[in-house]
Amino acid sequence: MVYDPNNKPENPYAKTYANFLKQTEGHALTVQLDDGLNRHMRVGAPDTGIWSWRVVTWPGYLATFGDIADGYLFTRIEDMMHFFDRDGHHGYYSDGAPSIDFRYWAEKLSGGRSLEVKKFYPEHFIKILTEHLDEDDHDLSPTVIAEIREEDPAEADRLMQKRQDLLDAARSHSEDERLAHDWLRDDADAREAFGEDAHWDWDFRDYDVHFIFACYAIDKTVQLWRQYEKTPEAIERRKPRITLGSDVTEEHLRAVLEFAERGVSRELGALDHRNSYTEDELATMRERFDNGRKGINGLTAALT
Repeated sequence: MVYDPNNKPENPYAKTYANFLKQTEGHALTVQLDDGLNRHMRVGAPDTGIWSWRVVTWPGYLATFGDIADGYLFTRIEDMMHFFDRDGHHGYYSDGAPSIDFRYWAEKLSGGRSLEVKKFYPEHFIKILTEHLDEDDHDLSPTVIAEIREEDPAEADRLMQKRQDLLDAARSHSEDERLAHDWLRDDADAREAFGEDAHWDWDFRDYDVHFIFACYAIDKTVQLWRQYEKTPEAIERRKPRITLGSDVTEEHLRAVLEFAERGVSRELGALDHRNSYTEDELATMRERFDNGRKGINGLTAALT
């Protein structure tokens, strides 16, 4: 299916997302560590820990803990903030929710915890069965029943009642996952409607609300972090720093910088365009000048 930005799909976790937005409306980012890939961030409302969380990263890992999003450890690439960056994918759903592949994110949980973040929900069980019955080619689909109604209203009513009875029976067996699977295996009408292998093949678990909150919390943290990176505070922190020895002063470094700039200028002035340089010689010279200029730029930035 082609994504149409003018006709956005409904968010299957709309209620959870709406609750998350409501509870985190006044949240702000507090950066407690910003050292390359080593970061420690707190997101929450001032003066309370309710609905707050922390995100800690180090090379190859991202961990979450707090009042929500507690106890998750993800690993995939060197910079996990980049892995979770959904820039360009926000507003995917009609309620403004980002496009998050919960299955894919769960697979990146450390320690094989991906199976632990799903649980059986009775409403999800009924939803899957209903969607199966709604398929256009199913004998009990609304489409098929509507077509039959044009010629045989009585038969259409019988099929509609059969569909309703089937879903009512499913609800009465939706108390827990084992009961639901046993009903699909043992009930003749269920096997006829959903197939002989539905009890074995179909997964009626959905992602736990706490894991979904964790994913939304990570997404919000990344958004706030990207905003923070543009602030004067973050830019100042990222400036290169030079630690001077006891006998080296800033004046000494400025003298080195001046010599370096003059040296590059002399090198450029010594080039004779009448000479025929080989490709390797030209590549070597370009590399030398590029490295020299980068070094000068870095030293200049450190001294400003």
